[in-house]
Amino acid sequence: MISFRNLFVLCIVLLALPAFAQRGGLGGLRNIGQGGGSGGSSLGLVTRDTSDIFYFYADSPNLIFPFEDSLLNDFQQYDPIRLQPYDYASLGNLGSAHYPLFYQPDFRQGFDVGLHQFDLYQMKTSDVRFYKIEQAYTQAGYSQGQTQADAYTNIRFSRNFANGLNFSIEYRRIDNQGAYDNQRADNTDVAVGFWFHNKYDTYDGFFTFVNNAIEQQDNGGITNGADSVYDDAFRLDVNLLNSNTRYANREYAYTQYFYLNKIFNSENVKRRTDRRLAKKERREQRKEEKRLAKLMAKDSTLRDSLLAVDSLGMADSLRMVPAAKDSIAKPPPKPPNAEGKNDGPPGRTPTALDKNKRTSRPPGGRPPFSPQLPTAGRPSPALDFQEGRVFTLYHQIAWRTDGYKFSALAADSSYFGQFWVDDRGLRHFLETKKLQNTVKLQTFKLRKSTPDSTGRALPAQSDLLEVGLVHALHLIDQEPLNRDRLNNLFLAGNFNFSPNDRIRILTYAHLGIGANAGDFRLSGDLFFNLKKIGTLRLEAVNQLSTPSLLPRQFYLSEQQIWQNDFNKTLQTSLKAAYSLPRIEVALKGEYHLVNNLIYFDSEGLAQQDGSVISVLQLSLNKNFKAGPFQLHNWLGLQESTSNNLRLPNFYSRHSLFWEGRIFKKIMLTRVGFDARLFTGFTPYNYQPLTGQFFLQSDQDLPFTPLIDGFINFKVKTFRFFIKVENVLPLLTERYYFQTANYPLPFNFNDGGLRIGINWRLVD
Repeated sequence: MISFRNLFVLCIVLLALPAFAQRGGLGGLRNIGQGGGSGGSSLGLVTRDTSDIFYFYADSPNLIFPFEDSLLNDFQQYDPIRLQPYDYASLGNLGSAHYPLFYQPDFRQGFDVGLHQFDLYQMKTSDVRFYKIEQAYTQAGYSQGQTQADAYTNIRFSRNFANGLNFSIEYRRIDNQGAYDNQRADNTDVAVGFWFHNKYDTYDGFFTFVNNAIEQQDNGGITNGADSVYDDAFRLDVNLLNSNTRYANREYAYTQYFYLNKIFNSENVKRRTDRRLAKKERREQRKEEKRLAKLMAKDSTLRDSLLAVDSLGMADSLRMVPAAKDSIAKPPPKPPNAEGKNDGPPGRTPTALDKNKRTSRPPGGRPPFSPQLPTAGRPSPALDFQEGRVFTLYHQIAWRTDGYKFSALAADSSYFGQFWVDDRGLRHFLETKKLQNTVKLQTFKLRKSTPDSTGRALPAQSDLLEVGLVHALHLIDQEPLNRDRLNNLFLAGNFNFSPNDRIRILTYAHLGIGANAGDFRLSGDLFFNLKKIGTLRLEAVNQLSTPSLLPRQFYLSEQQIWQNDFNKTLQTSLKAAYSLPRIEVALKGEYHLVNNLIYFDSEGLAQQDGSVISVLQLSLNKNFKAGPFQLHNWLGLQESTSNNLRLPNFYSRHSLFWEGRIFKKIMLTRVGFDARLFTGFTPYNYQPLTGQFFLQSDQDLPFTPLIDGFINFKVKTFRFFIKVENVLPLLTERYYFQTANYPLPFNFNDGGLRIGINWRLVD
């Protein structure tokens, strides 16, 4: 029976967070939060639409993303491995190790440990969002399976504070007990960000803290493999009952931008001009006051005449400004502001600064920009626009620690075979620390993008030239070796050019000159918007990288298992994509070449394939719509020339659903089915001891259909889903696999039923 206690607790938290956030003022960021963080709409009546929420990342503050919440989209896809452009295979339960089903080259720069089986569940410094908002923002989601021990929580919160400070936090938690014995996964991620922008518009600072903690029970898969047949009275046996993995990392980073030339937007220029004129006027008044005081002290007749003028209700004589040397004239009256008050100095029209003393500089990434762009028929106060060329000094310092530990007791000795080197049990311990400094010189120019269907036009970069150095000191503690020190030094740079929204050129390059001397990466991305006849995108990547640490050397219970002298891996990729949005179709072709592929053989040992492996891929996106019914499709074909790279030849995703409004057209509803289909292939198995997927030949997968049923609801900013995963076993009474010996949950009894909510609050 599903428990709703956690759902109730989450609702209380959602109600409490915005209420707490109302305390105190919000000043500090120009055009943001002028309401002071209090008042406004109530929790039940959110009046701000989604266009008031914008976010960006510290490494590219000029690339601004609007928050979109207009459709249900794939809201029912809560699992991180199902939210990627290309699907991944897992061990069957939420939060478990994963590998890609559609080959894509990875990004490599410098030292790498070689543990990537949990990448999709972790957050990095580059993933921390910073927000341009007017009011406190909360986005919270929660989903639960059959029990409270199968839950996924995701909460985002951001708020502005005084003195140019923005705070954001994201929390993600996976708590999954698994469908089978010893399969629990507890993954916790926290990311915190502080953004400071000084009042002179010459500096931006971003402090980030990221912590990821992953704890896994490793059952080694089931003992019966593909021969298992479902029976209500049958409980599957697993290979391991006393094996566990813990992987944790923590990173602190401070990123800062120094704007070397003082180029300001028009509002900033006006504000500074007003301040300069006011200061000049006050200085002239003080001089005149001193002169008049001296005259009054010497000439009693003049003093009496000034007092007479004051007695008639005129301005104080000491505030008179003489029209000529021998006469005294009344100054022109100050024009009233919108409230009928005279806030500014004499003779000057009050500015926005005079009307609201808390108004200050914009929030901007590299430097502020303020187009006052139209959003839903009104300007968007969350954005700024910077005109003119800008020169920037970028610096980032980061400290990161990683710890990996695997342990197994003697009761599991038969599973590990040649890896069983100590009768007391097995232990794999590895810890690394990294201190990284990055310095770059940048120059860029911004422009306005073409307005979208809502009339919103975000700032865009017209060009960007960037060159710099990246230095990283690595401290490596691989038990039982003494601490090893490694210095990586890379030259890095990129050039981007996009004079308008119809063409975009992106290039990137880095070259290793330290411990990884000779490593390099060259990439280019060319995009054309052909308007009515669609869009065309061309990409090319060429990368040479040093093999990761674990394939080169591996120690277990303080004993060396292997020591390899592998060659560097060379990857080359060419991609071409064409889309025609008018009829909702997109085609993509990719060709990859891999020299010196590193893989793990059927014994779980690291090997290198010295041949040249080619992978050809074709994919098609096509959507159909007939009234309220829609069918979304993605189909992928791929062919590899090596059996050491295990991939299905055909993989596809489909979503068939009905969408409409019910309950007097208030509730947006989507009801349908999701399907994942892939042709038969020989999948990988997983070795928890090394954290690697390895080749096996004992189990071949047939054609596999994985089908889920779902219902999604949305009312304003609240969304809810009910989902039944992997429904076919109810009819076929057989297990389905993505990884050898790791079956997917079978039906309702194994956690196939799931519910979830998501709520956005702005107040």
